[in-house]
Amino acid sequence: MQTAKAKNKFFNILGICYGAGKMTTGSFAVERSIRKQKANLVIISKEASANTIKKFSNMCKNRNINYIIIGDKLELGRAIGKEEQTILSLMDNNFIRLLLKEIEFLDTGVSSEWLK
Repeated sequence: MQTAKAKNKFFNILGICYGAGKMTTGSFAVERSIRKQKANLVIISKEASANTIKKFSNMCKNRNINYIIIGDKLELGRAIGKEEQTILSLMDNNFIRLLLKEIEFLDTGVSSEWLK
């Protein structure tokens, strides 16, 4: 039950972040935000292709940007009021802290050091 509550809260926070204008969506916009060092966290859907995961995870690693692989495309899209979404980038560290606190409940292997 705790996991379902954390998952719902995680996706609700994503929606608020999108509404606040602190997020980019889609491959082109996310890639641009990574290259310009504006992204502080990249979220990749578990359903993304192996090439997409490799491309964006490498981009993030090369620029010291944190990324997570979580949720399916429909969940990510619904969270922000859009169709299916494969990739998102977040710019606001306050929203990121809130999201990462919920991720710890989901047992995704994200270390608590991100919460600092």
